[in-house]
Amino acid sequence: MSPGTRLSVVLAAATAALAVLAAWPFLSEAGPVTPGGAPAAPGAAAGAALESRLALPPLDSFADIAARPLFSPTRRPGIAAPVAVAVRTPSLRLDGILAIGSRKTAILRDTAANRTVRAAEGDKLDGGWTVDRIERDRVRLVSPQGGEAILTQGKR
Repeated sequence: MSPGTRLSVVLAAATAALAVLAAWPFLSEAGPVTPGGAPAAPGAAAGAALESRLALPPLDSFADIAARPLFSPTRRPGIAAPVAVAVRTPSLRLDGILAIGSRKTAILRDTAANRTVRAAEGDKLDGGWTVDRIERDRVRLVSPQGGEAILTQGKR
């Protein structure tokens, strides 16, 4: 017998032996073994024992798995991102900044109404915007919705 044929026969015999070992609990006369270690009664009782081992637990027992997502690095549920509120940009242009001592005034051009507006820090403007800070070359506006706009000389 050639070495290749001999190896095939040995592998076939090993496969058959493993198949018999795997089927042994179902083929023995005493029937399958129950969790307590005693053999189950043959016949209908053996089928009931097999069904009880194959029954799935109730869905409520999987609640912890849903609370800890499998593919999340922290295994914690994700936190919903805050919904962004659309903030309309102000229709203002910075024409100049007037500074006398510590008092600063921004000279703004409302392009929608075609008028000039003077505002100091803390003043409220049309559209809900508030002048937050006046610097040497820019004005920072904030809106109640959390928006922010920076106006620089000659630009919106």
